[in-house]
Amino acid sequence: MAGKPAVLPLGVSSLSEPTTAFVTHWEALFAEVPNGSPFLSPDWTSAWLKVHADSLTPRGWRWRTGDHELPAALALLVPRAVRRGPFTWRQFCLNTDGELPGDSVVIENNGLLCHENALVSASQALANEIGASRVDEFVASGIDEQHLRAFLAAFPDWRADIEERPSFVVDLATVRAMGGDVLQCVSPNTRSQIRRAVRRYEESAQLEVEMATTVAEATSMLEELIALHTQRWRAEGQSGAFASPARRAFHFDFVSRGVQRETAVLLRVRSGPTTVGVLYFLCANGMANFYQGGFARTDDPHLKPGLVSHSFAIRHFARRGFVEYDFLASPQAESRYKQSLSTNQRTLYWLTLARPSLKNALLESARRARSSFRR
Repeated sequence: MAGKPAVLPLGVSSLSEPTTAFVTHWEALFAEVPNGSPFLSPDWTSAWLKVHADSLTPRGWRWRTGDHELPAALALLVPRAVRRGPFTWRQFCLNTDGELPGDSVVIENNGLLCHENALVSASQALANEIGASRVDEFVASGIDEQHLRAFLAAFPDWRADIEERPSFVVDLATVRAMGGDVLQCVSPNTRSQIRRAVRRYEESAQLEVEMATTVAEATSMLEELIALHTQRWRAEGQSGAFASPARRAFHFDFVSRGVQRETAVLLRVRSGPTTVGVLYFLCANGMANFYQGGFARTDDPHLKPGLVSHSFAIRHFARRGFVEYDFLASPQAESRYKQSLSTNQRTLYWLTLARPSLKNALLESARRARSSFRR
């Protein structure tokens, strides 16, 4: 029999009992879930709570079944208020989401922390809890198709807005079967580009991959990545992904927590003393999720620092026995090179569910009117 869901207020700064118990439960349940996403690792979640809990006051949701001590499902519900015209919409965002504008750490491969066979019933329990609240919308960013179906079934009367984004993946078992060289799995054109670039780099010195193994090494690599990343985006008139102090604080905290457990992995690809690229991954359960990279700028169009860095990183994770190398969802401008290195493609979904209400009906009518006017 299902137990009553519990929504617990979190107060990380004071380490109150609900917070301590919730984080402990999160760690224990993640260790039991065989395919737990890197974005649901205890290191990621704890770092997010440290940086954002005081300002965002997330709720810890747990669902118990029977008399089991360990919850069957866990989630963070992050409240957010969105202004649209004269009205304010109250939202619950799933897990590490709902940050202030510019502070978002961006979550993908998101979902409830639970065993696969508990997803449908846990989603219904969550829907009952949210339905009894006063929120207008439930937002679940970067979820897979299983979660999409489970949430749509659990909220049958709520209007669904769904955005789809492709996510490109490398099956590392396929790479290992091809001798551990991803170049055997890509198109002749991509293979030729990478081989030519490698030859050019190695005219100076052999290309090598370094992996950070200490906090000092990891934070140093992250600083170098941020510098390379920021240099690139400033050249295009933008600030880049690390302009927010809160976002930077989160990533340095997460990397410091995760480097020795390898939930946070930083790799540097270099030719002698020259850095070609620095890559930052979230890792768990055999999955390497590429989160961000910084690559050396060059005027030589044949050097391809991004392709070269990823090809060496893919080889690195294949040799270490990982299952997949996930490029995550990407803007259209970045999709081509990721697709050129991938062996598979999946779809992630950004879902917003709106409660049946007069306010939401008025909003939908206004949207339809604007759409008709544009046509």
